[in-house]
Amino acid sequence: VKLTHIKASIASSPAVTHPSASFTDLVWVGTVSGVAELLLADAGGAQLMSSMRLTAAMTYTVNKGAFSLGSLNVAGRFEHSGGALQMSGDVTLTVPCEAGQPMVAGEVSFDVLGAVTVVGGRGAFSYACGGGL
Repeated sequence: VKLTHIKASIASSPAVTHPSASFTDLVWVGTVSGVAELLLADAGGAQLMSSMRLTAAMTYTVNKGAFSLGSLNVAGRFEHSGGALQMSGDVTLTVPCEAGQPMVAGEVSFDVLGAVTVVGGRGAFSYACGGGL
């Protein structure tokens, strides 16, 4: 697993200017973001390879010790190639989401490659807030 572009920030309100300020009496607002990549390859010569990349970002608040998620956005991509099977896909997750807007959405495709025939498929999916698939 390779982690890159890791960023985090946090700020207090009001600003900590006095040494006797209590940590739990302050409101903390922060962000965290980063990228995770995973690459799997078969060393046995079967030509299997899978990869995945996730990009994520979130905002949060800690108010008097209580954690609250502001937003979470995750985007992912995967690919798999091995023997006769090839697959790939994308997915996104957004929290919170607005009514009628997709919370989860993605696309998937696959191909099975044979000596004579090729079978494949493509599809898309989404789940909307306040709705359904």
